[in-house]
Amino acid sequence: MEIIDKTLTKVDDIDLIEDILILDDVEIITESVFEDNQIIKKIEAPSLKKIANKAFYGCHNLYEVKAPLLEEIGDYAFAETSLTNFNFDNVLIVGKNAFENTSLNSIELPRNLKKIGKFAFANNKHLQKVNMESLMTKIKDGMFENCINLKEIKLPGTINKFGVGSFKNCKKLNTIDFPEHLKAIETNCFWECESLKKVNVNNELEVINDYAFGYTKIDSIDLSNLKSIGKLPFHMSNHLESVKISEMVAFQY
Repeated sequence: MEIIDKTLTKVDDIDLIEDILILDDVEIITESVFEDNQIIKKIEAPSLKKIANKAFYGCHNLYEVKAPLLEEIGDYAFAETSLTNFNFDNVLIVGKNAFENTSLNSIELPRNLKKIGKFAFANNKHLQKVNMESLMTKIKDGMFENCINLKEIKLPGTINKFGVGSFKNCKKLNTIDFPEHLKAIETNCFWECESLKKVNVNNELEVINDYAFGYTKIDSIDLSNLKSIGKLPFHMSNHLESVKISEMVAFQY
C-alpha cells in the first residue's frame, strides 16, 4: 500500500487479503485505486475527506463505508457496488453517477450539500425513500432515473428546476409535492412514472418541456400559471381528464 502525504495512491494484492480495510490516517483516495476489487466488503476511514473518480467502481461486494469526515465524492466513485446505506452528513460534493446501481434503500441528503452531479443515484433498484434538505436549486439530469421502487421523495423549496429525465421510469412514485419555487420541468422528467397519479403544483411553475409526464396516471392538473409548454407533455397518459391552463401559454412545437 502506498500512502504519500495522507493520500492513498496505490494498493497491492497483498494489502487486500482481508475483506475489512481500515485506513486510519488516509485523507484522500486517488482515482480507480480499488476499481473492480472483489475482496473488499467494508471500509473504515475515520480521517477520509476526498474520494476521487471511480475509486471503488465495480467493487460488487462492498456494502459498508464508514467515513464520517468525508466531504467530496468523485464521479462513479461507488457505482456498481452493494452499498446498502451511506452517511452524507458532512458531504459537500457528489459527482456524476457516483452512486449509480448500488443497493441503497434510503437517502438523507443534508442541508450542507452543495453539488450533486447528473445520474448520481440512477438505477438504484432498491431505493424507496429520499429526503433532501440541501439548498441546491436544481435536480440534475437523470438524478433518480430508473429508481423503479422509489415511492417517497421530499425536496427543499429552493429547487427551481427538474432536469431531463430526473425521475424517469420511477415506476412506484405515485405522488410528488413540487418545491415552492419550481419554475421549469425538463424533457422526459416523469416519463413512464406509471404509478404517478397526483402532483401538487406550486404557483411559480412556468415551463414544462416535451414528454414531461408521458405514460403517467395523472387524472387532473392545474397549470394556470404556465407560460410555456412543450410537445406532448402528457403523451399516453390515458387517465388524464382535466387540465387547467392559461390562454396565454406558448406552445413550443
